[in-house]
Amino acid sequence: MRRARADDSAFAQAEGEETTRLLEQKIASVTTPDVEGLARALGVQLVTEDEESDLSESLAPQASQPAQAGQLRRLGGFKDGRNTECVLFLAGQRIAEGGESAAQSMPEGKAGWTRAFLAWDGERWRVSPLDPPPSGQGGPRSPNSEIAPLGARIISASGEDQIMVLLLYAAPARALYPMVYEIKGHAASLVWDSMSEDSRYQALTGGRIEFEEAKRGAVPAMVASGKADPGLLVFGRDGARGFQARTTYRWIGNQYVPATTEYEANEDFRLYEFISALHLHNYKAAYALVDPAKFLRTDKPSLDVFRDTVQKSWSEFLDDRIFAASGPAARGANDHAFELDEDDKKVKY
Repeated sequence: MRRARADDSAFAQAEGEETTRLLEQKIASVTTPDVEGLARALGVQLVTEDEESDLSESLAPQASQPAQAGQLRRLGGFKDGRNTECVLFLAGQRIAEGGESAAQSMPEGKAGWTRAFLAWDGERWRVSPLDPPPSGQGGPRSPNSEIAPLGARIISASGEDQIMVLLLYAAPARALYPMVYEIKGHAASLVWDSMSEDSRYQALTGGRIEFEEAKRGAVPAMVASGKADPGLLVFGRDGARGFQARTTYRWIGNQYVPATTEYEANEDFRLYEFISALHLHNYKAAYALVDPAKFLRTDKPSLDVFRDTVQKSWSEFLDDRIFAASGPAARGANDHAFELDEDDKKVKY
């Protein structure tokens, strides 16, 4: 495993160096801090972030619309109109020789993205690749056209050092993944990767990423909201079933860690709580979530009767089973029905 990670790191470094070399070759003619000229040299559209916008505002109000195939985004935030720092989003796993992107020679739908940070250091434009190290067992990454960049923003600054967040959009899960970089000496380096194996970030379907206000120099809390994926009870991504979650993450050390999570208190959430309680054999908690007399069909309900009924008739709830919310109900039917695929047949509840 250690050798595989070393291979991954070596490949990532070589790929980053090649991306840097090719981008610097394309922008060699731009010898002034002219961001418009930089965009022309790269052959992409220039987009300027609103420097007056509130940092707590969502980075992705239209999460279904990732960045265009070629875009240079001038960063706003903390440098009051003098900022010559940009991020480049370009379709294609990397830039190719001769000014074309690698995507042009790749099969349709297989091209990934080139992402880079560009900053004027007073003499020339500096390039820092923003692609994270590859994961897996070594060797080159497979280009992934289903993970597209949405935008970037400076979220914290202390002197000349800054913290930047890059937001990625993963389809078809319709989930957002933030990446955090440190900007120091006109170069960007990855600090936290929300998609890494040791990340504690939980992506939510169709969600938003927001940042709370913070003291200057402090890294703000991050708030992620969207449709929950509770695991024991599966809801369709595009259906009306399910419940919303909102998690606040605090910056501790060099990573965002979850601090609090709030859930939408609807009927589907109560159903999930019930299934989860039985999964943990917490009969008392599950019993408190139902109308005992109606559930047990008796005028003398008790916790002991409830426990015996579950163990004898609903033992599947005590095992590691995954249930699924049923589709739209017919008129007059149960709007919160769910089911279990078991031995090639569906058991409906």
